[in-house]
Amino acid sequence: MKFIAERKIFIIFTLFVCFAYIFFGMLSSTLKGAPLQLNPGFITESSQYNYFRYLAKSFLNGRLDVTECPAIHDLVLFNQKKYLYWPPVPALVFMPLVAAFGLDLPDRLLNILMGAANIYLFLLVIRRICQRYNYAIDTISVLIFGAFWAFGTVHFYMSLSGGVWFISQVLAQTFLLGAVYCLMAENKKIRKYLLSGFWFALAVYTRNDIVFGGIFFLIIILEDSGYSLKGLFLKRGLLFGSFFIIFSLINLYYNYARFGNAFDNGINYHNMGADFLDKFRNWGYMSMHYIPYNFYVEIVRLPKFINRIPLIEMDFNGFGFIWASPFFLMIIPAGVFYLKSFAGKQKYISAVESKMVLAALISVLLIGLIILMIMGTGVSQFAARYTLDFHLFLCLILLPFINYMLSFKWFKVISLALIFVSFCMNTLGVFLFY
Repeated sequence: MKFIAERKIFIIFTLFVCFAYIFFGMLSSTLKGAPLQLNPGFITESSQYNYFRYLAKSFLNGRLDVTECPAIHDLVLFNQKKYLYWPPVPALVFMPLVAAFGLDLPDRLLNILMGAANIYLFLLVIRRICQRYNYAIDTISVLIFGAFWAFGTVHFYMSLSGGVWFISQVLAQTFLLGAVYCLMAENKKIRKYLLSGFWFALAVYTRNDIVFGGIFFLIIILEDSGYSLKGLFLKRGLLFGSFFIIFSLINLYYNYARFGNAFDNGINYHNMGADFLDKFRNWGYMSMHYIPYNFYVEIVRLPKFINRIPLIEMDFNGFGFIWASPFFLMIIPAGVFYLKSFAGKQKYISAVESKMVLAALISVLLIGLIILMIMGTGVSQFAARYTLDFHLFLCLILLPFINYMLSFKWFKVISLALIFVSFCMNTLGVFLFY
């Protein structure tokens, strides 16, 4: 009964987040300098940059190029045709909507609904992990953590956009959260690994860098299999990876059918800006050369402070995600906490929990490395939108630390203060970006 009651609370909270997203979306589109007012058109109008709609229409017509898209910005131009270099799964999601209602879809509202669904899934994931590792984190604390994810990270403003760049990242989180939720189930039946693998494959072919989060899933599967690399682990690992293999083969054919090369996603024919073109010619789309600058911008760069309201000047080049979501600074004391637990005589967390933390950490580092090697930082953006791809794993790293520290009142006070600042920063981000 307690579980059912908590689920109802989660649903109510999710509905609140959904309406809050709609409200802030309509409010944020007010012309700069004008009185604040609600603009329903913000969520009802189509976005010219949701290229997935046009690709969905092309798929329905048996084509792989986009024929009805009026724009060419950030598209692939090849043999006098326009293509998308983004993975195709979001277009598959839009296919039934386009088939039923045509191309005139409320893209921002649809992305808001996906963003709200992510909040519900996030709450379920946190609760399921708490059950798996016997954490005594109460419902209120889970809701506060969910509120941080909803309003204290870049997920907030990204969920209000109808552009292809933001839809792909928000939808990827939907699939990733679904994959983690399935994997953390207490049972060890075949369908658990198949379902988790299915959602993970969808996440990867929505945002390719998420493939490096696969290490997290494999380590959890290894935990389920008694830490033996033979027998059950191989069987369960193959079940988990089966959909990824199938999707990969389909994607290779998709590339070959478009560009005559199974390993070419069209980036060589990308209609990129002049600044990106110079980088691409000199160092390619991905290079170690980009890491120092990208690390500075996406991780540690401070926002541009000004001495007037709203105290921050919008910079579409972005700034470090830890300043947009300062609650993530808890990673520093959490790291000290884990090092003391690993190296000291007193073990603050169990060996099983430490492996989960290690799995999440490796996923953060690998996804982060890929993000930092990309020739761009995510322009145009507030803060560092690419980092959303590993935010979930950062939260999982923090979870055992939070479970241990919640008994200390001072920790609760500091955490709430950092979460409040995160709320303020990302609410500003909504108004500054839109």
